[in-house]
Amino acid sequence: MSRPSGESRSVSTALAAAGRLLRDRPAAVLPAYLLSIGLTAAARVPLTAGIGIAVASLAATGRLEPLVRAVVELQEAARAAEGSSGSGAFESGPGAGADGLPAGAGEALADAAANAATPTVVAAVGLGVAGAVLVGLLAGALGSAVTYGTVWAGLDGRAPLASGVRAAGRWRTFLGIALVRLAVVALALGAPLVIGTNLAVSPAVIAGDPAAAAAAVLLLVALVGLGVVVVLLASFLLAFAESAAIVDGAGTVGSVRASLGFVRDHPAHALGFALVAVGGYVAAAVAVGVANAAGAGSLGGIVLPLVVAPLLDAGATALYAGSDRPASIDRPGAIARVRRALGDGWRELGGSSPAIRSQCSPRSRRSWGGSPRATPRPRPTG
Repeated sequence: MSRPSGESRSVSTALAAAGRLLRDRPAAVLPAYLLSIGLTAAARVPLTAGIGIAVASLAATGRLEPLVRAVVELQEAARAAEGSSGSGAFESGPGAGADGLPAGAGEALADAAANAATPTVVAAVGLGVAGAVLVGLLAGALGSAVTYGTVWAGLDGRAPLASGVRAAGRWRTFLGIALVRLAVVALALGAPLVIGTNLAVSPAVIAGDPAAAAAAVLLLVALVGLGVVVVLLASFLLAFAESAAIVDGAGTVGSVRASLGFVRDHPAHALGFALVAVGGYVAAAVAVGVANAAGAGSLGGIVLPLVVAPLLDAGATALYAGSDRPASIDRPGAIARVRRALGDGWRELGGSSPAIRSQCSPRSRRSWGGSPRATPRPRPTG
């Protein structure tokens, strides 16, 4: 079930609440997204292990060196052909291919690649890809549970990080939502590809009938375009499923139904937020492109996961829950925060070092929370 339709909602107030949450409590929200980034990176481990096993197998059987040699020769031939054509001195001859490369360069690489495709290599790479997909789904589900639990707790006035860690137990619900999205994509795009493959091997197309080939291409393009539209529509309808899972505590089916119900009851708000989300990602992509041109390519690894994603996740959750502001917190001025931090550090330093305490004045010892104690006099030995 969706949230009550009578609650007052506004996309602008939801985004403002998300912005205030990130501004006032970044140290309580962003660690959850850093954890999510680390979990997502774990998906590379199975693929890396599979590639390592494949390379070790090729090296042990003597198939790695011919493959590397063929790749190096092809690269050198490509550079030589590019340099010759750029200077105007290159002329294609009987020993050159259509692209200006030596006729045997591509064949040598193809033979080396075919020789390297052993059952062990294929199995290792295949298992690595399958493991990467599985670990990626599990890591994404766990990271989404933690991040959505964190932002909802911050909007609801609870401890964000502690609530986010507790929400990790709902990873099965988020995994189910991810599988629903994956199934929609597979059906919407897989079916046109299967139909297009069948059309490509039809007798009329194989016989070279131009009309049949043109009809097959047009039908394939239309089906793929329809599949893309279905994927976009499904993404729009399921945009609030994660928020429903956290706010309502629903399962996979309940979260999907709640997201569909929210879009049905609040179509204008859902569409407005979708447009804002698309605009946010486009603006972030433009900013990352400009940063790459300026030589700051690592900016994209910060803006998208630590600025855009938290803002949109918190905005979607606030819009779904009807929350217009996060709970107010005590936020002293910058000077007061610096003074408090320095004072806490000074007290910790002095409290952990009795030698420093004994050498300081009574006033300094009182600032550490202790009373001035007189230094004991040595006892007479006589």
